[in-house]
Amino acid sequence: MRTSDRVSRDPRPPLRPSGRRAPVPRAEPRLIGGSSAAIEWGRLMVLVLVVAFAAAPFVGFLTSLSAVTVVAFAAALFGFGRPAVGVLGVTLLCTLDPLIRHFLLTTGGLLRWNTFNYWLLIVMVLSMSFVWRLADPHSRLLKVFVVLLVSNLVLSPSLTMGVQHVLGIVTLFGLLVYFAQADENPDLWYMVGVVNGAAGAAGGLAYLLLKDALPEINTNAWALFPEAAVFATCLGFRAAASRPNGQWILSLLAGTNALWTFLSGSRGGILIVSIGLIYILLTMKRTSHRVVFVASSVVVATLALNTFSDMQASSLHRINKMLDEEESAASRTNGRSDLAAAGVLMFARHPFGVGTGGFAHAWAELGFVPGFTSFKRGEEFQAHSAWIKVLAENGAPGALLMVLYVFSFMWYGRKSATPGATSLGVFVTTALAVTFVSVEFQGKSVWMLAAGATAQFYPAEMRRCLAADLQRQIGKPRRLVRRAVGRIVHPGQAPAALTPSTEQA
Repeated sequence: MRTSDRVSRDPRPPLRPSGRRAPVPRAEPRLIGGSSAAIEWGRLMVLVLVVAFAAAPFVGFLTSLSAVTVVAFAAALFGFGRPAVGVLGVTLLCTLDPLIRHFLLTTGGLLRWNTFNYWLLIVMVLSMSFVWRLADPHSRLLKVFVVLLVSNLVLSPSLTMGVQHVLGIVTLFGLLVYFAQADENPDLWYMVGVVNGAAGAAGGLAYLLLKDALPEINTNAWALFPEAAVFATCLGFRAAASRPNGQWILSLLAGTNALWTFLSGSRGGILIVSIGLIYILLTMKRTSHRVVFVASSVVVATLALNTFSDMQASSLHRINKMLDEEESAASRTNGRSDLAAAGVLMFARHPFGVGTGGFAHAWAELGFVPGFTSFKRGEEFQAHSAWIKVLAENGAPGALLMVLYVFSFMWYGRKSATPGATSLGVFVTTALAVTFVSVEFQGKSVWMLAAGATAQFYPAEMRRCLAADLQRQIGKPRRLVRRAVGRIVHPGQAPAALTPSTEQA
């Protein structure tokens, strides 16, 4: 093989006179009939979602959910390396994840909770060079955090729970492999918001209409579904500014999903989606769009609240109970205040933590504590808060790293050259900080938000790592061929001893 042939096939940019390579050029969206591939695939997926959930009253909600899940997994699988398909598929899986885990994957054990995680782990292994080279501040902090969690598994009394805890976090890098391929394609980011917003709106309506015939699901777990849809619309909101009525469409979808969250009665979920709605209102470019958004939200909310009046009463009761000063703290928070106080007590006794995944065991062994109620006393029970979990399990080092990671989006967002990064960084930090008060790390909505923001803040870094990973994948077959040729031509020599003339032979 001639040297000129190797140079011409090198996917990396040419060397500059200084010896440094030119920046990796960003990929332009491929057009299909005057419209980008992302728009075409997005429209097709929205059509599939609407048809599937519209058929739920006739075929059953679980059948519709299964069909949508198969489509999302197929898009994520066959779209690996094809961002117009893969990004839409993997974000749809993140949105559907709470429903999939509860209604479909009911085999128990690690398979039930980590089927999606396993696929993301495979993606990470296939793109290990990309993950290893990530050098943006958010990825660096998260890598150090994961290393700490893994090292603390040695102290854990519950290795299985600790591994699930780590899996819930580390798969963010698998999501980042997909998001990095989105680059700065505004059509793709816009369709991320449309597809997931439509999934939450249509799927939420179908569930509410048929919930009496479905297995019971925890309100907080159900609320993660529309929450993820709101997060997706926020990720695509900046890109929608250049499209006619794009921001209005995304805001309407976000408002619909926020309404489903309210009807769920999840107080933490209501606060979280409220933050998303505030971000959308403040980010809208036109005042007229804000007025239309508010007016449309009032109309939709009035119709929905009248339709689901029983759920409205239940939600208002939960909110009033939380604000009732005559109730005890444990009663108002459904025992969360006891869990939080126990986490602080565990930290005081073990400043470096009880081990990753060890909160439930430590809670059961806590015994009688003055001032605590009898809530779940003597039973293994999770912290239900990532902040408390990390403080108790990983101590001061873990809490510090988690604070640095969450607030890094606000800090580095203002330094990013991406338009709108400052407001997005403030939103992501606020959303993560509030979400981690009431949930742990298993849900994919927060990691979808974090990975999407990271990719938008550092598109050049994503392109650099993707180019390096592509070069590794291209070079590996070449090295295998060289070694095979060397063994045939010179059976007695090691592959490393090949000369350039032997390689050409």
